[in-house]
Amino acid sequence: MGTIHTTVRDSLYVDLSDGRRMGFAEYGHPRGNPILYFHGGMSCRLDIAWAADQFASKGLKVIAPDRPGIGLSDPSSECSLLNWVADVEELMDVLRLDEIPLFGWSLGTPYVFACAHSLPTRFSKIASVGSCSTFDSPEYVQEFGLFLDRFLITCPPNFRWLAKLLLSVSTKAPAHMMKGLLESEVTRSPSDFATIRALSMREATDFIYGSVYQGPDGVIDDYWAVREPWGFSLSDIGVELLLYHGEEDIIAPISGATRLSELIPGARLTTIPRAGHFLLHTKFDQVIDSLVK
Repeated sequence: MGTIHTTVRDSLYVDLSDGRRMGFAEYGHPRGNPILYFHGGMSCRLDIAWAADQFASKGLKVIAPDRPGIGLSDPSSECSLLNWVADVEELMDVLRLDEIPLFGWSLGTPYVFACAHSLPTRFSKIASVGSCSTFDSPEYVQEFGLFLDRFLITCPPNFRWLAKLLLSVSTKAPAHMMKGLLESEVTRSPSDFATIRALSMREATDFIYGSVYQGPDGVIDDYWAVREPWGFSLSDIGVELLLYHGEEDIIAPISGATRLSELIPGARLTTIPRAGHFLLHTKFDQVIDSLVK
């Protein structure tokens, strides 16, 4: 049996036409078929690093860009879902990517929907894992299980200083405390608790520290972009969209995925029993195989 080679290149850049640089990572087979991934909230390109060997075993190379002001990507003066679409189009042009699979997780899923709406022909298949819907319902926001998620979504602009302070303080905790905090926040989801418990210290925390590599502003802008009107109608998305959601997800409520499945004409919702927000870790084959087979 041959040896499977895995590439880990987590500090790559492309130059964008407006002078900014976009940082991204590549994980998986060094010559594998490309698949594009959008990271979650208070996170960065590093949150998919745990799956490098699994992508390699499938002959795939995942490309994971940082959104503006997050990780290695330069800030943008105007963060919005549709501006992200333009950045992604440039990234794909530079890397010569076309008709490839796209998937995203958690707060990255609204950015997936924006690309599905505006760049439908650039992707062969599209999936959304642990999805977030539009944040126009206070009741929906209050269903989110993490305090920082609820705070960042609802924080008034004149309290940006407080959001920066909270993020700065919370992301300075040592790794063992950060991992313990994550575990304590998902005790109501046995699947997520077991997943986080099994992660190495780096796998459980590097993506959080990486999100504020340049400071907290990029993370705040990321949350505030998705809480604003998205700039397109979900009903106008004209491609098939695979939605996967854990029935034990206490971080992003399943009500959002249900609403998305009703609003997006081509949406196909699959709910996973005994799975939480980190269902990609436990149902990796199911999700990825649906994108590439």
